Parts: sequence; structure tokens; C-alpha cells
Amino acid sequence: MKQKVIPLLFYSMFYSLTFLFISCKNEVSFDHLEKIASKQFALENFTEQIHPNNIKIAIDISKSLQGFAKTGELNQLLRKTITSLGPYIKTQFYAFERDSYQIDDYLEFFKPNKFSGTEANFKKLFSIIEKDSNAVLIIITDLQFNNQKYYFDLVDLFQSEIANDKYIKLFNSKIYFDGLIFPQFINKNKFHYSGERPIYAICIASKKYASFIENLLKNIMPWENSLTLVTQHIGNWKIIRANKNTYIYGNRLLIDCSNDLRFRIKIISPSLLEWGEWSKDEIFVDTYYFEDTSFKKYNQDIIVDDVYTQKDTLYFSIYANKILAKSNLAWNISLIPKSSPSWIIEQTCKPADNQTDKTLMLQEFVQDIINPISKPFKLSTFNVLIKCK
Repeated sequence: MKQKVIPLLFYSMFYSLTFLFISCKNEVSFDHLEKIASKQFALENFTEQIHPNNIKIAIDISKSLQGFAKTGELNQLLRKTITSLGPYIKTQFYAFERDSYQIDDYLEFFKPNKFSGTEANFKKLFSIIEKDSNAVLIIITDLQFNNQKYYFDLVDLFQSEIANDKYIKLFNSKIYFDGLIFPQFINKNKFHYSGERPIYAICIASKKYASFIENLLKNIMPWENSLTLVTQHIGNWKIIRANKNTYIYGNRLLIDCSNDLRFRIKIISPSLLEWGEWSKDEIFVDTYYFEDTSFKKYNQDIIVDDVYTQKDTLYFSIYANKILAKSNLAWNISLIPKSSPSWIIEQTCKPADNQTDKTLMLQEFVQDIINPISKPFKLSTFNVLIKCK
């Protein structure tokens, strides 16, 4: 046993001294590069459990939700929400349709005739949290778009919140419904329907409340599906192997710049599972070299291959030849989904389709949110730092 321990200690000390020597030789240390890269590329992780001081719960009282109230399914969802929060967090309730307003007594939502609105104006609703950046907004809705203006308003609001570094989470399930269906964007009369129908919880908050939101919503009811719409949700990732004569030290690589470079990355994040299978066309690598006090972009031929998804874990390899002959490099890796998750596709319908157990234009809605040309949605982004020996 002692014979095995001594070589391990020797190799550990060797690698540590090698990194120390390289850092001194090139003057700029890995820690200094890490600090600058994280600041320049605005990277952060948000796994700490922090409770908000204020939660605002908004209920869509359009008549299209009355069928949920009549079956008691919506009452059960609200009851579980209230008891899960307890008396320690300030909770305010809002009703919204064409306008939004605060409700003093949440028991009003237990009355089916409360759900009599003609349309759901989400734009009015978002103003509730504009003045309180520390508040969490939870919206319960069937996500039924009443007209094209409300559709585009909601896409714009989602894109703005994501661009402003907010955490958005969409939860979905099908619960029992017994009431009237109001077909949208087609000349059809309302009709009665009894059966399961999609309902959604949309959560919007600062990133620091991400873990709290996840735990709260999963405690309220067993949601069948969810989708995270937030940038830089890094999760746990690491370099698991690299080619010969390359030393791995966390997210740092010591390489021989005269050789080609190949390394493999493993990422673990529940958000990955929500999006389903990933392809090489959804993984992007931007390359930078350090000069003076910041990183400058340069062109490096990169090949991403051997992409493999297993539940909440993503594996992929990165290959590059003719590495730039500079010592301090940062490769910024981004995961940019190009298509909607399978459950979104399965639950969407067109105006001419049956609008009873599916959601109109759901896939188009998600695609429009994640694909703005000026600033595409990035689920994750992180840095690999590289030094030449």
C-alpha cells in the first residue's frame, strides 16, 4: 500500500510544481486569467439556495381557465402553493386578464365564476415586478394567446427578461378540465370539452432565487415537463481527458503548442435534460488570446465531434490543430439550442388543429424566444484556459 501512495504523492507534487513553474515563466498566472475571463465574459454560477422576501403569484382569470376551477384541479394547485410557502415569506396575489390588479383574499380564486375574463394581457402583468428586482413572480396560466399583439408582446417580454439576466422557468402539466374551449385565430365557435388540458406555471426572478424556485414548484405538484430559459446556467462541468502531453488542471490545460489539441468535456445539468438530445451544431467555441489587460478574439479552426447525451449529462470533444503560438488562451464554449424540446413540439397545435389538449403555437413561441439574431439564447457558457509549456 505504501509503495502505491508514494508515487501518487510524487506525481501530485510534480504537476503542482509544473503549473507553478509555468505560471512564473509566463508571468500571468492561471488564477489571474480566470479572474479576467470570468469578468470579461460575465460568467457566474447560481446554485446557492436563497429565499426571496416577496413572492407575487398571478392567476390568469380568463374564461378559458374556468374549466380547471370547476373540477377542483386548480384549487388543489393553489392550495399546495399557499401551504408550501408558509407564513415566513410575504406573498401577494394578483388576478390578470385585460388588466392586472391585486387580490386581498386569495379564496376568490376558489370560485369558478371568478374566471370570466375575455383575454390575458401579460404585458400589464410584467410591470408588477419591474419596480421590485428582489421579487419572484409566479404566473399560473393556460398560455392561450388571444391575439397576435399579445403573442408578440409576450415574446418580447421574455427576450427582454433573458437579456436582463433574469431567471425564467416554464413548468407544464396536464390536469383535468371540464368547461368551454375558445378556439383562437380561427373562425370557430366555443364548445364544451371534458378531459385533460395543459396548464403552465411561469416563474420569473433574479438568478439568485433559481434553486428556491426549482424546489418550490416541484413541491407544489408533479409537473410533467419544464424548460429553463436563462443564460449561463453552467451546472457541473469538467475536462475528463486530453491528448498525450497535455496536463489537465480543472478547467485549465497545459499544452505543447507545437502539437494538435484534443480534449473531452463532461457537463452535468438538469437543464440539459429539458432540451433533449444535443448536436455538434449547437456547441460553439470562440477563441481568445490574452494581451495587456484583456482577451482579444482570434480565429482558430475548431472541430466539435463525438457529441453524446445521457439523461442530464452531455459529453463532447473539441479538436484543434495549429494552436496559436501564444501562451495565454481562453476558449469560450457556448451551448445554443436551435430547436425546441420534444415535449414542446408534441404539445403544440396549429389554429386549424384540435385545441382541446394542446397549446396553440407553443413551438413557435419557444422558437421565437430563443432565436433573436442580435443576441441568441445561450443555455450555458464557460471558459477553458490554455497555456503553452
